[in-house]
Amino acid sequence: MNANARVELVTPPSGDVVSLAEVKLYARVTTGEEDALLQAYVADAVRLLEDMTDRQLLVATFERVLSAFDDDDDERIELRPAPLREVASVKYLDPAGVEQTLDPEVYFILAPTGETCEAGAVRLAFGAQWPEVADHPEAVRIRFSAGYGEADNIPGRLKRAICAGVAEAYNARERAAVGDVIASFVQDFKLWRR
Repeated sequence: MNANARVELVTPPSGDVVSLAEVKLYARVTTGEEDALLQAYVADAVRLLEDMTDRQLLVATFERVLSAFDDDDDERIELRPAPLREVASVKYLDPAGVEQTLDPEVYFILAPTGETCEAGAVRLAFGAQWPEVADHPEAVRIRFSAGYGEADNIPGRLKRAICAGVAEAYNARERAAVGDVIASFVQDFKLWRR
């Protein structure tokens, strides 16, 4: 029923996952001549790692957009990327097409913790029912934030994966296998689909 379900980035993260100094130390770069190139490699490595693991490193705000509440199963709507920090709102279009905010008594939030935690979710409260929604591809919008927090809270192995990927890209240039390098660090951080 939710074939067009998607997650939209509302507010991007700010800050650096790893500092330029950390990357230069890891890659054994001693000059500042290619700092811009290294920073571009960092941005690419962060994006690759986040896509590969379905995790958000620095905190960002997202919106899960659905055509109805019954996503995959009738009681649980998964919120990716992990780790889930907060659900700000659950809004929907009622059958008349008027936006409503879902009463938090109707649902509860599952927000697993830990470095390799599963994705969070909004789950229907016991004895409650999801409300009827308009027949619209964007009838349900769940706004949430995800991420480990500040750079100091990001697991060290993920930061090392980024540094290793950048070092590989920098040192090998055209023959770099950045994805393979990052993948070797992050296997148990990957979220699996249900």
